[in-house]
Amino acid sequence: MINFSAFLGAATMYIRYKIVEKQDPAGHLGTSLLNMVSLGLGLVGCFGMGIVANFQELAVPMVHDGGALLAFMCGVVYTLLQTVLSYKCCPQWNSRTTCHVRMAISAVSWAAVVPMIACASLISMTKLEWSPKEKDYVYHVVSAICEWTVAFGFIFYFLTFIRDFQRLWKHTCWLRWPSPASSAFDAKSHVLKNVPKGFTHLCSSGWPQTC
Repeated sequence: MINFSAFLGAATMYIRYKIVEKQDPAGHLGTSLLNMVSLGLGLVGCFGMGIVANFQELAVPMVHDGGALLAFMCGVVYTLLQTVLSYKCCPQWNSRTTCHVRMAISAVSWAAVVPMIACASLISMTKLEWSPKEKDYVYHVVSAICEWTVAFGFIFYFLTFIRDFQRLWKHTCWLRWPSPASSAFDAKSHVLKNVPKGFTHLCSSGWPQTC
């Protein structure tokens, strides 16, 4: 299940990367580097999730914990960079409200990941079932609460991409391209003429543009 979630996360991050890339192809908003770095960190985080899924906590705790640390740290940095990208693309591609929501989720995730790592490092034993009277029980509880807070933060952050994906789907309209002999085709400029306002077509780069 975690492997499947990691795959879906990587696919979502890649689609988001392509959307931002097409939104600012010339790099005027300064998003190219941030977009590439955030994708790289996101994919590394998904790889960490794969490590968590394939190396059990009790069998190889060091590898399991290393994968979890990789997933959570890269994940929170990814949300922060994507939030910066959102503000850079506002208001052309993102609403101010969406940017604020992403910033809030990113801030909560950052606030939770720090005590999660601190408390996890103070736990002296690795086990699945705990008793309130046991040593390090408080550290375990705090670490678990913070861990789930960060995990749900990732889920809610990805949900904020729904509007971006819906906008992409909404504005993608396939039109039959006229032949060069057609009156609707300008042979010199190789573009459509007299297209009704509000329609869209796929330009040579494959990104929908308003006619």
